[in-house]
Amino acid sequence: MKKRKLVIGSILIAAINIVISGCTSLNSKETKMKLLSIPSKEKVFINGTIVPMEKEEIYLDPTKGAVEILSVENGQTVKKGDTLFTYKNEQITDQIAQLNLQLEAAKKERQELLAQKEELKKQEELLKKQAQEQEKKASQEELNLLVQQSDTKFQTENLASTQISTTAVDNQISLYEKQIASLSEKEYYTVTSPIDGRIILSDNEKDATQPYIIIESDTLYIKGSVSEKDYLKIKAEQSVEATILSSGDIVKGKIASLGDRPISNAIPAASQLNSTAASDLSYYEVKINLDSQEKLINGFHVQAVVELTDSPIEIPKSSLINEEGKTYVYKVEDNLLVKQEINYTEAEGDKVIVNSGLVEEDQIVELPTEEMKEGMPVE
Repeated sequence: MKKRKLVIGSILIAAINIVISGCTSLNSKETKMKLLSIPSKEKVFINGTIVPMEKEEIYLDPTKGAVEILSVENGQTVKKGDTLFTYKNEQITDQIAQLNLQLEAAKKERQELLAQKEELKKQEELLKKQAQEQEKKASQEELNLLVQQSDTKFQTENLASTQISTTAVDNQISLYEKQIASLSEKEYYTVTSPIDGRIILSDNEKDATQPYIIIESDTLYIKGSVSEKDYLKIKAEQSVEATILSSGDIVKGKIASLGDRPISNAIPAASQLNSTAASDLSYYEVKINLDSQEKLINGFHVQAVVELTDSPIEIPKSSLINEEGKTYVYKVEDNLLVKQEINYTEAEGDKVIVNSGLVEEDQIVELPTEEMKEGMPVE
């Protein structure tokens, strides 16, 4: 009886060992599964800031006078050509006032001359009329003498009236009026907006070293920098994907231009922050135009990425799993198998091109088996 129990016990122990051995063998197979890494593409990183596409700084010009009228408010949106403010030059105002006094005096003098001339003409007409009346009553001798006297007097009176002329004073009046008109054009000077944009008024308008008004366009772009190591790798019109560091939002765009002069206020890219040689590199400005203005905030920092190769992600057909009309692969996440749906197109040979579902540096199982399940550990 004891021998039988011993035999049965031995059989049970052997069975347990076989099960454990099988499990160990299965785990060994799981950990030894062949994995394929999606290769990384060469990239250039561009650190930058979101800034207005256009920016105008307007400083006060004391030679034009003092600001008489401010026509805009802080934060107001203006169009190109809209009035911003108007100067008034008090010195010119004083000059105009003096000229107006001289002009009024000249006009008064002219009126007096005209009045004198009119009075003399009246006297001439009166004398002439009196002479005509006396002619009717006088004898021939008296008439001849009267005509002679009248002619002499008329000649004297006419000579006096013709000597009164307003030509000189008329010329003076014309000169004053021209001077006043010329100065009036300079008395007020209107400043208009050179661009469409938003108004930022100075906090201290008395500080001549600071702009009185800043105008920033509503259209924003990325102003970044790239080191000399990467400068020749990129070019205008290359596509860019940028991450707004504070929000994590992704924005897309294209390189608009590359500067040809080194800049001094560049921000090193993340890949060079730990490099001891980063401070010895020259940096060049990169302007990036964005496809959309959504989620953009003036002054926010971004990191833009330019992929230098457009080669697609290719994987072997042997890694595909077809279930219920959909295609999957086993992807490794946190050392566990995860079933990842993908979209692909056929390629030459035994490969397919992945259109969506995988990104660079993903790891997938190259030869999945029926024993593999989602959640299976991978070392």
